[in-house]
Amino acid sequence: SGLEEFVTLALAEETNVDIANAELMYFQRHPNSGSFDVIVDKLSKEPNSVAALALIELLKTHDVSDERKQSLHSLVRQARRNNNTPELLTIEAMVGNDENRANLAEILNSQNRELQLAVARGFAEVGFAKPLIGFAHDSEFYKLALRALQRMATIDAFKSLMQLQRPDDADWDATVINIGQRLPTSDLLRADDMLQRSGRDNLRLALLKSVWELSGSRSLPERKTIAKRTVPLLIEEGDAVGALQLLDTFGESLVDDDMLELRFRAAIFASAWDAAADAMPLPEPWIKAWLELKDTNQAVANVMLQQIKSRFESSLDQQQLDLLGFAPTPPTDVNDESNS
Repeated sequence: SGLEEFVTLALAEETNVDIANAELMYFQRHPNSGSFDVIVDKLSKEPNSVAALALIELLKTHDVSDERKQSLHSLVRQARRNNNTPELLTIEAMVGNDENRANLAEILNSQNRELQLAVARGFAEVGFAKPLIGFAHDSEFYKLALRALQRMATIDAFKSLMQLQRPDDADWDATVINIGQRLPTSDLLRADDMLQRSGRDNLRLALLKSVWELSGSRSLPERKTIAKRTVPLLIEEGDAVGALQLLDTFGESLVDDDMLELRFRAAIFASAWDAAADAMPLPEPWIKAWLELKDTNQAVANVMLQQIKSRFESSLDQQQLDLLGFAPTPPTDVNDESNS
């Protein structure tokens, strides 16, 4: 914006330290890529936490070229020889390569808590999670490890996340959803399998619902795959109406047998009997579903039996009538009618 350009130009010319610091604090709140060179210049002339914090915020929020990162890395390493501040350490952790970071990881074992966390914060912002996971028993490192895994957002990050699993932890749950909804569909299914094995069906549903809401850019087959995982969980959660509405978004493309079976099941539990008949117009699937339900959900089974009777009784054979317990309609005596 015009204001950011104005502050950048003013900062480049400013000689008053207090005013320059105020302008640097502006860029801590409003990071701007156009200010990068000016802030680096200030840092090179007089390394201080105000300039360093402005750079940290910029690096968090903007992509910076590898060439600029290398140049900044050299500058920061030089500055640290005279003034080894936590802020400079964080920048070095953010802009170094993996070899540089591996060397910095030794500071995580330091007795100086401030320097430990400075390195950890830099690692977290660039997704360098591995060294942080070993310290995740510490609550601050745990949250930074979650942040690093979010920055990675890969199936390997999700596997590492499962190793950090904590029951009833809102931060862990939020990280599951943050990573999961950005995974390719094939990896999402693997992540869902991991959650299922851990018995986290409520979290599975939360993840799948969030993925579904953002699934517009995924292909139709992928969206159907996601729906197949989501709908049964919605039904189990007691939201059969939501399950039916989800499936109805497919419109005329809902022709696969397995998807029609899902729609039929959702419609049954939503008491949407016309929708059930639309999905399964023949009596056999209804009878099969009734046989399953009468042992697990008698109330729904009773209603379903009445639906079968009203919709299909005249087309059922004797074996089906006997199975369902429908009394045969007594034959009409034509002679009795004619004599009456």
